[in-house]
Amino acid sequence: MKGITLIELICALAIISISSLIAAPAFDRMIQQQRVVHSTNRIIGLMQLGRSEALSIGEVMLCDARQGCNDFDHTDLLGLYRTDNAQSPERLLTRLQLPEGVSVRWRRFRGNALIFRPDGRTHYQNGHFFICNSHAARKIIMSWSSHARIEKAEPDQECGQI
Repeated sequence: MKGITLIELICALAIISISSLIAAPAFDRMIQQQRVVHSTNRIIGLMQLGRSEALSIGEVMLCDARQGCNDFDHTDLLGLYRTDNAQSPERLLTRLQLPEGVSVRWRRFRGNALIFRPDGRTHYQNGHFFICNSHAARKIIMSWSSHARIEKAEPDQECGQI
């Protein structure tokens, strides 16, 4: 007769249990890091859409969709708006909801929103988007010519707290 004994089965289950207990925190950290990377890529895509829309329809603003374009500090919901000449939001083009626990902050030289002019450049704005949760962070650094680059960053106390 071939088979396994009860002791062999218990030993195998113990090894599997211990391995999964060791791997679970690392797996959770990896998931949190991937949420930040995914959010960063989606924000870059939203910025590219904003620039494209500005080239075709005129001035576009990237704002906090919860607070509006008058205040952009810390959010998990971004909005892309068509504007009038007075640089106030006119019509919502699209929104981007970030995954649970991930937030974004816009730190800038001037203005409360990222404004794309009809020539595709920003409205003389330098700054960065800080995307983070409690385990990971990334920066999208924006130049006034609307070129963006991504850098790794360290999460801070405000990450994930909205």
